[in-house]
Amino acid sequence: MLFKSYGKKLLVVVRNGSIILGGAVLVFYLLFRLETLVRIQKIEVIPDEISRDLIGIVSLYRRSLLFLHTDEVVKDLSQKNPLYENISVTKKYPNTLQISGKKRTQIYQLHFSQGVILIDPKGIIIGRRSEASSLFPQIYYYQEIDVTRLSPGQLLPISEVIDAMVSIDRFRKLGIIVERVDIQSIGVLVLRVGQFDVFFSTQKNIGQQLQDFETVYLQFKLQGSNFSRLDFRFDKPVVEFK
Repeated sequence: MLFKSYGKKLLVVVRNGSIILGGAVLVFYLLFRLETLVRIQKIEVIPDEISRDLIGIVSLYRRSLLFLHTDEVVKDLSQKNPLYENISVTKKYPNTLQISGKKRTQIYQLHFSQGVILIDPKGIIIGRRSEASSLFPQIYYYQEIDVTRLSPGQLLPISEVIDAMVSIDRFRKLGIIVERVDIQSIGVLVLRVGQFDVFFSTQKNIGQQLQDFETVYLQFKLQGSNFSRLDFRFDKPVVEFK
């Protein structure tokens, strides 16, 4: 009797264990199949024309949508593609990832010995590149820049560069394309347009100097006067004619 009772209990344990094991195997199989189904097979980039330039897309294929953290993907793509802004990532089950963004229209390039620092109109660092682009204004600083202390997302701590960007933007609104800006020394800002150079002092109110420049420039333009240099560092503008 004791043997029979023990045998029945063992049979129940084995049967229950088999059920649990079978259930675990089934759950594991279903999870495996589900994880396989939600691996990224397709990536949609909006608008489509930016897909040719966007870096970092290929590595996203075959990753699982279930375990993909979109905020981390956005951060990675933003760091790898500083020329783009407003990057967003959306999961579209079962196996599609949608990425959207747009090219920046205003970028300023601050040169240093190994390349350029890319800055947005608010003075925020958005990345670095080994080579400058001819599409965006060039800014040259008179001292070497310690880039190890600068990182994306940080406000650039150089006030002369901020003044240079403000000046470039003001010139742009007047239809004047600035080729480059030389920050030659403390307080000296030189905007090179091609036909003429404009000197400002960063130790004076840059907004007032820009207003004075606009007044003088529009007056000379109306008169048809050709000048090679305008200097607003002093009490009165200094003009050199061609």
